[in-house]
Amino acid sequence: MMLNYKHYVDDIRATITEVSVADFVTRLQDFNLVIDIREPQELAEGVIAGSIAIPRGLLEASIGEHIKDCDDAEASALPILLYCRSGARSALAARTLREMGFNNVYSLAGGINAWREADLPLEASK
Repeated sequence: MMLNYKHYVDDIRATITEVSVADFVTRLQDFNLVIDIREPQELAEGVIAGSIAIPRGLLEASIGEHIKDCDDAEASALPILLYCRSGARSALAARTLREMGFNNVYSLAGGINAWREADLPLEASK
């Protein structure tokens, strides 16, 4: 039994692919969807340009709205990057999307905190 959130997230991280901020910046054009899964009140801190906001609690139900023009094979191969504040929620969400059949899902290591630490720009949430 695992009753520790950090250990749980660490175990999940071993099953998904994380992308560093530096790798994401160089591969930005490789991702069809960049999804900010933070809560609405967190978005006031700024978002990564080009990202769409889908709160973690709505991700599984809402992802279909953003891939409606794809058939199942296209959707399963669609490169998706998820980010949150620290990278923990996005790691959990990446695993969930993989379980749903999305095979090309990544989590931003360190989340928006790592983005800020790299002194990269944020834009106002829409």
